[in-house]
Amino acid sequence: MDSNISDPLNPRKNNESEEFESFRREYEAEMQFKCAQPETSFIQLIKAHIARNGYSVNKLCRRTLLSEKTFYRIKTNQMPNPSLKTVMSLCIGLQLDPAYSTVLLAAAGYTLTDSPLHIAYRRLLISCYNKPIHICNEFLINLGFE
Repeated sequence: MDSNISDPLNPRKNNESEEFESFRREYEAEMQFKCAQPETSFIQLIKAHIARNGYSVNKLCRRTLLSEKTFYRIKTNQMPNPSLKTVMSLCIGLQLDPAYSTVLLAAAGYTLTDSPLHIAYRRLLISCYNKPIHICNEFLINLGFE
């Protein structure tokens, strides 16, 4: 039987095939992104993710809750060392996959530790990266942060 033809008698096989194809596309996109720019600065990564998502400055600021002034300072390298909170806002607002978030955090000079806040941030990046930033902020507030 051709593996590209769905099997009405085995819906699990069909779902697994779709999941694999989705996984493969995400893997290839990540590899292409990583290989295209192996040593990329924080600013270059931000610009690449914004372009990849097709976000306007206005939309990015709404999604990250960063002011246009703050974003302009980041984009023009007037803020070479953004705070961890700012980088997290960018990761969530850009809905970055956890692997992309790790790369962006590292490019900004951050590694999440085992502190309570960093554990909460890690959980957000893994479980909530595709949720609106307002929801992520509510989670943090409910945990006693911010």
